[in-house]
Amino acid sequence: MAEYSNSSVKKEKLQSMLTTLLEDPILTDVPKKPTLADVDTLINLELGSAMRISVLKLDGTSLDVAMMNSATVKDLKLAIKKKVNDMEQSKMGHRHISWKHIWANYCLSYHNEKLLDDNSALQNFGIRNNSQVPIKATEERSSSMVEMETCVPPGFRFHPTEEELVGYYLKRKINSLKINLEVIVELDLYKMEPWDIQDRCKLGYEEQNEWYFFSHKDKKYPTGTRTNRATAAGFWKATGRDKAVMSKNRIIGMRKTLVFYQGRAPNGRKSDWIMHEYRLQTSEHAPPQASISLSISYFSIDPN
Repeated sequence: MAEYSNSSVKKEKLQSMLTTLLEDPILTDVPKKPTLADVDTLINLELGSAMRISVLKLDGTSLDVAMMNSATVKDLKLAIKKKVNDMEQSKMGHRHISWKHIWANYCLSYHNEKLLDDNSALQNFGIRNNSQVPIKATEERSSSMVEMETCVPPGFRFHPTEEELVGYYLKRKINSLKINLEVIVELDLYKMEPWDIQDRCKLGYEEQNEWYFFSHKDKKYPTGTRTNRATAAGFWKATGRDKAVMSKNRIIGMRKTLVFYQGRAPNGRKSDWIMHEYRLQTSEHAPPQASISLSISYFSIDPN
């Protein structure tokens, strides 16, 4: 018992010393919960056998990571992932980021050369201590995506009312009528994850927290009426009662609210993604005339 007690006291003292050291401004580079690998890299940084790299993000901000001089492109990607996840955890709790999607559409670059081979050493590209490595699109963006971003004037905001979404955009889309400004794209919702939709529905250059799109509903069974709402990573689940969309005191459509769950029913984990799906309908109990998803938005849970 005495030996156990002494061991426990030593552990508490070491933990106290570590906490004090981490609060020292000289050690601001050390993570709050450093691993042996983190400490080893920082020691090697001081000895000159590791390097600090500044990664320039698409939004103009940057983040610094420390790497061994022998690190590869893959090592740098893993360090970026760890850094971003740590930052997200400290700010708002864990949020799912599809790194597979990110590296499928974007890549690291140095002096306009894209770092596409994960196994290549960073030093082969001339990357040294204090180098800046931007993130860029893997391929040139399609002309349609560029047109979508540049077809609207500066300061343009797309905030349609539900009446406008159903009475104008959805109705004209279903009837194959011209929409004066094509700002809503068409995509297959159930072949995509919610976090992969943003780039497809981006409008203009400003940050968005709502994305609008058309998507035909997918039947669960060829001869049935039930809707298949599953994706590869999870499923959309309806919540609450459908709400009527009104225009001049009459019903023109209905709105269904759905929440995305990761995993498979009935054990899925609820996420922060919510979708409002609109359909043309003339009364609450009448059969729907047509049903096309129009809107998806992301929101963070209020900690209170």
